[in-house]
Amino acid sequence: MIAIRVLNVLLAVLLMLVYPVAFITDFEKIQTDGGVFTNVMLMLYCTGFSIMLIVFEARVARMDKRMNHLFGFMFSFLGRALFMCFLGTLAFAGTWTVNLVVGSVAIAFAVVQCIIMYNHPAFQTDGELSNRTSRLQGSYSSVDAQEAGDDDKGGGT
Repeated sequence: MIAIRVLNVLLAVLLMLVYPVAFITDFEKIQTDGGVFTNVMLMLYCTGFSIMLIVFEARVARMDKRMNHLFGFMFSFLGRALFMCFLGTLAFAGTWTVNLVVGSVAIAFAVVQCIIMYNHPAFQTDGELSNRTSRLQGSYSSVDAQEAGDDDKGGGT
């Protein structure tokens, strides 16, 4: 799973760089198309979401509980795949050819990652990396499930 984390960080860095590089190399085309404001906003969104992906993949122990609460969808194969596809579509919106390449790589990696996570035992119900104790019922996150388990042990009947 470390390889997926490293590839996610590399992809996030590529997504963060693709818009600034497009501005530097293709600014005349962006300016003549009248899409400066649009490309600036896409660059900000793409950079912000890429930073979110990097922070998530860093997995700082002090922030695990908060990250699990805020980014719980990243612990499921479908949530992570949809987020990666969203990042890819942000790259597609750019005017530079490299945007299309990076966006295609992001979406292809999202599909491969989805398949890997769906079949990997750690992401199955009650798996070590799963955020659900049951697919049909259970808590929102493994942190909430642990707290509920602690309450049950605390001195009931």
